[in-house]
Amino acid sequence: MIPPVLILACSGKGAGLFIAENQRWTMVHACVGWVLVAHMLFLALRYRKAKWPLLAGGFLMLFHPVVTMDAVSGDCGIRMMQASEIVTVILAGLLVAQVWMKGRNPK
Repeated sequence: MIPPVLILACSGKGAGLFIAENQRWTMVHACVGWVLVAHMLFLALRYRKAKWPLLAGGFLMLFHPVVTMDAVSGDCGIRMMQASEIVTVILAGLLVAQVWMKGRNPK
């Protein structure tokens, strides 16, 4: 847990801990994202249906905030962490859509 300290312009006492915490949560969301994409791959190979969620999920992971954003400058990584949460929610929605579309009978 981050101690309540005043951080101005991403500098000062506690800023390093705050940045590290945001980077850690962004990495956690990236790992969850890769697990969701791997599950989408499994479903696409198993049922041969609903491949577009896999393609969209793979594209999202190529541009995940852990790859495209920086936590050291600006807002101490708050935007990076929030963007990674949004990507994780979108990936979960894509997985739900893929499961819904696959049907009951595998080919």
